[in-house]
Amino acid sequence: IMQATSKATYPFYFRDMPIYKSACLALLFVCTCIVALLALLPAGSVWAQGEQQEQAEDEQIEIAIVQHLKHPALAAMRDGFIDYLEGTGLDVKYRIYITTGELETLNQAADLVQGNPPTMVLTIGTPASVAIAKRIHDRPVLFTGVTDPLGAGLVSTMDEPGANVTGMTDLSPIDLQATMIFNLQPEITTLGVIYNDLEPNSRTLVEMLKTECDIRGVTLHEALAHDSGQVPKAARDLSLKSQAI
Repeated sequence: IMQATSKATYPFYFRDMPIYKSACLALLFVCTCIVALLALLPAGSVWAQGEQQEQAEDEQIEIAIVQHLKHPALAAMRDGFIDYLEGTGLDVKYRIYITTGELETLNQAADLVQGNPPTMVLTIGTPASVAIAKRIHDRPVLFTGVTDPLGAGLVSTMDEPGANVTGMTDLSPIDLQATMIFNLQPEITTLGVIYNDLEPNSRTLVEMLKTECDIRGVTLHEALAHDSGQVPKAARDLSLKSQAI
């Protein structure tokens, strides 16, 4: 799906920014973007002696947004980004690509972006972020909706992303979640987890949960579900051998 809209005018670029964790992605993500826009302007657009030099009024920012799947949570990230920029007075033209979630269509969208590079790219979700990061190396790539950017190979470290890719992680606080579970049910010795082992983010979270269970001497039982249709059976299987899921 491709859409294009226009907003106001402002030349800019990004340098490296630290990765931030947030449960309120839509709000904090767009705020981070605006701070970066204001703080990381080109050399000719910095503050000098307390005065900001005038920006060219005839330049338009073009932002490609690549979203690997149609989903309300991902749509909220996309719309929050656009809505906030709309209120800044920047002149922005958007090219929006929403794929079916399949690798083939995602690669097609990424190839289109590579063939006609925008000013910057916003990627939503790990698959879209990885696909674009492999293709775009000479302009900013900003990601969101990524649980493990380090494990996905998007950044060098969480403090210094490196290269042209940076963004926000939605990594869940597994340690706090585990503490809540065991505070509510301190007597349990077995815990079950359902996940998709084909998704790198899911594997990362399960490994973190294993660590929390090992600390407490709790056995973690795993059940795989590669699509929603497999979840009921996975839950039934876990219910036979786990005290909590």
